[in-house]
Amino acid sequence: MITPRLICGHWSEYRRVVAQMARHDLFPLLAQRSLAVGGVLHGPDGVVFGRRPADAIYQAGEWQLPPAGTVDAGAARTEGRVDVLATLHAELEEELGISPSDVCNPCPLCLVEHAVPGPGGGTGSHVLDLGIAIETPLGEAALHARHAAGGDDEYAALTIVRHADLAGFLVREAATMNVQAPIFLRRAGLL
Repeated sequence: MITPRLICGHWSEYRRVVAQMARHDLFPLLAQRSLAVGGVLHGPDGVVFGRRPADAIYQAGEWQLPPAGTVDAGAARTEGRVDVLATLHAELEEELGISPSDVCNPCPLCLVEHAVPGPGGGTGSHVLDLGIAIETPLGEAALHARHAAGGDDEYAALTIVRHADLAGFLVREAATMNVQAPIFLRRAGLL
């Protein structure tokens, strides 16, 4: 069940999600809609974008808004709730080498389902991406330094796009932009 204030679901074996990502035609049988979080990390120099490696299993070669990742059982809390910010913070540290103390003002944006196959139009995986805007006081040089020192290899390229250049960047990179990025940017009021 999904409402404007609540998402209810259950834990599933990840192999089912992977199978459905590999074969979109399995959706009617498996009906997997895994939950992921996607950040819109922006600071004084612009918005952070990461390009996935060309050989990545999921969203290969696509630009996305980091941090991003699947909500797993590590985000479960004893009262039955899931802490999506914990997942976002874990991905922030893992992918970009940035501490949760370096971000502020998390703001949920919207939920986007990857239902349409094709570059720039989603993957057909039915992943549900919860967009969350987060701010950082870190400038471009500091973001790149943190990524180089502590980030993983989730992104083949990392760039900070100035706010004034966002619309042009999205047009230039439309063929390799993941589906949720422009939606999240509009909802965050950055486009």
